[in-house]
Amino acid sequence: MDFRITASLLTLVTAGGCMAGGSTDLGYLSNPSTAGSDSGAAPAAWELNANDFTRSWIRLSVPTGPLESVIAVTRAAQGYVALVRYDASSGKMVGTITHRVAFSIDGINWSSRNFEPNQSINQGANYFNAISFGAGQYVVVGNAGNPNSLVSVSSDGVGWTPLSVGGLGFRFAAFAGGRWFAGGANGYLATSLDGLAWSTQQLQDGSINDLSFGNSVYVAAGNLAFWVSSEGQTWEQVSIICDSAATCPGVTPPGSTFPQPGIVAVDRIFFAQQKFFSGSSSSGYHFASTDGRQWQVAPPGQLSPDLYVGGQFLAVTTDGAVHGSPDGANWTLSTTLTDNNPDGRSCVSDRCFVWEQNVILIPSG
Repeated sequence: MDFRITASLLTLVTAGGCMAGGSTDLGYLSNPSTAGSDSGAAPAAWELNANDFTRSWIRLSVPTGPLESVIAVTRAAQGYVALVRYDASSGKMVGTITHRVAFSIDGINWSSRNFEPNQSINQGANYFNAISFGAGQYVVVGNAGNPNSLVSVSSDGVGWTPLSVGGLGFRFAAFAGGRWFAGGANGYLATSLDGLAWSTQQLQDGSINDLSFGNSVYVAAGNLAFWVSSEGQTWEQVSIICDSAATCPGVTPPGSTFPQPGIVAVDRIFFAQQKFFSGSSSSGYHFASTDGRQWQVAPPGQLSPDLYVGGQFLAVTTDGAVHGSPDGANWTLSTTLTDNNPDGRSCVSDRCFVWEQNVILIPSG
């Protein structure tokens, strides 16, 4: 089948159509900017309690078609927004790469728009890696080619403006402490007050993977170090403390082929209850700090916070178990994730939050 036909089936072009995967489309939101929250934080209006952990929590997946994958999901003002990639690459041959942005109010029914014009094989490939919403603005970032940076912004999620932003391929976008940030390869970090005018600096050789704000400081997490700033422009480097076998046994530094004490790649960070919490997927280590400078280490195998939702720290393990703790240290609550939703529950009547590429629904009693 011609790709143009395939793409038209995978992406909605009129209200009232059907999404790939068989979900019923709600039609375009009259104001898509109200569809998904700033920085992906969970709402503060509700609290989790012990009874919530007696029921399995439901994964609400974004519908995808053949050769499509969900790259990122975030919350916006009144719903959820997803970045979906169509990738026709095969082996070493670069095929057509396109993206769409999907919107949902309830986490079940999704409508979407083409994010960019179709690219022919000869045009190379753009890879958008993250989407975020804050202060009424959507920002999508990624890399093109070698990898050059990509940044596109939108006030409504429909019309997008590509921007020229210095740096190499960006891996995350975050609205934190009243500023926009984008970071990625070779330690480049871009900053903006409005999402339109950006300034870029290179902090280190290793990549910058995530950023958070709390206790009046910004903290960026990377492959070689943490970085701390009071105003988001001038940064202080703080070495990751895995520098001895006593603190981080079995760590494999970049460029090494055997486990030894050394550097870890920290790929996520968030702030809750007056502390920063960060983690390294590659090594399994977790870190906690009140100021971004002095860090405590939690070794692999020990439950550590992955996110903070409804007054509870949550740790999600690879077997689909979710553990809850009021303080991030004593884990007394637990439940499981399931893909089954026989009652058709949605985020309109039940509480939801975003975890990785899914919307997670917490069934009410």
